[in-house]
Amino acid sequence: MQRGKLKILLQALEKEIQKATLIAEQSLESALEIGRESAASPSMSGDREFAANQASLNQENLINLKTLKEQVEFFQQQPVPQKAQPICSLSLFYIKGSGPEQFYLVLNSIYLEGFLFISPHSPLGKAIIDKRVDENFKYITQTGNLTKGRILKIE
Repeated sequence: MQRGKLKILLQALEKEIQKATLIAEQSLESALEIGRESAASPSMSGDREFAANQASLNQENLINLKTLKEQVEFFQQQPVPQKAQPICSLSLFYIKGSGPEQFYLVLNSIYLEGFLFISPHSPLGKAIIDKRVDENFKYITQTGNLTKGRILKIE
């Protein structure tokens, strides 16, 4: 059962979760401190609101990272899929592209530096879902351009 690309993703997620945990804790502490300091100051209400929203976004990011990690851990133990389905690694070749590109097809896309994610709800995700290796795909981009390609590898 070769799922080496998922193992690489899992290692990156573990490191990112450590960072995100620290950031979420620090932003919550800051939001609470600003809340205490601004309780008697209507002019600081914007700072209070911003800090609370930032803490909330950081917590949401942490939850999304942990959720993806759990999903990757589960799918890493499964056989390599025969069709493009979440969660897997894909190598795609674009007809007018410079070469193969590596993507991860996941249920909910996140940002993680050095990784490209596709959601099954995106135009590309809809075009490749349930396709097999060597099958062609095409989709219309948000700018209206037709993009064509082929699935080179599923892992």
